[in-house]
Amino acid sequence: EVLPALVERGIAVEAGQGWRLCAEALRQPILDEVPDAEAVLARVADRAAPGRPQADPLRLEARRSLDEGRIAEGIALLEGAPPVEPAMEAERLLVLGLLRWQAGDLAGSADAYARAGSVGAGPAVRARSAIGVGIVALLTGHLQEAIDRFAEGATEASIARDPTREAVAWLDLCEARSL
Repeated sequence: EVLPALVERGIAVEAGQGWRLCAEALRQPILDEVPDAEAVLARVADRAAPGRPQADPLRLEARRSLDEGRIAEGIALLEGAPPVEPAMEAERLLVLGLLRWQAGDLAGSADAYARAGSVGAGPAVRARSAIGVGIVALLTGHLQEAIDRFAEGATEASIARDPTREAVAWLDLCEARSL
């Protein structure tokens, strides 16, 4: 089969009920096709320059745990984490919300999503937070709360100029209103 061969080569990982490609495995083939790969790499490095948010290794490891089905490990990693600046904390809480949802802890998921939206992050995070809380509210039978959160998510996504997330929020809102 193709997928086991991709796993052996580090190109894909089994993630719960499906498969995911590893972005790092695609890096070199993509760079081989770029006319000025060094300039592209320099621009990427500049994005991590002082004053710009750095990638959060802890969040990335927790997300990897989720992708690989190690849900409890990801939850423990984030719950035991030291405090960080608000934007980074919000991103960690969004991943924690997803991990808790996958673990079946809907109350914990809603709490993590709600906290993500209240730690001083911008509209893009508030949109993701509201949509997450809305999904959990819908799953737990709190229809009006779901409708309110999806509407909030659509508004925040619009402010953040994130048309994809705005569309998701509107679709969720329409689904909730139809119930």
